Amino acid sequence: MALKEIVGSEIALLRKTLKLSEGEFAERIDLADRLQLKEYEGGKRKPGPKMRKALLKLLSKSTGKYSRLKKLQTTIDERAKQKSLQ
Repeated sequence: MALKEIVGSEIALLRKTLKLSEGEFAERIDLADRLQLKEYEGGKRKPGPKMRKALLKLLSKSTGKYSRLKKLQTTIDERAKQKSLQ
């Protein structure tokens, strides 16, 4: 199976859905510099494996509470599935 990717707009959606400030969100995903979060959300920077794992873990923990995040999880899973078929 292909590596799951999460893009900037999805990171922003996750943070906003959880109603977290940039600082709170950065802390949750163990990101020392919240300014880096802006780069991730803006698509200027792609999360590395460790960051991607933290983001996907936070997403999976939250899907039961928010239908919007369940849809996001499905989108990410489908994209990974499509990449593995290529």
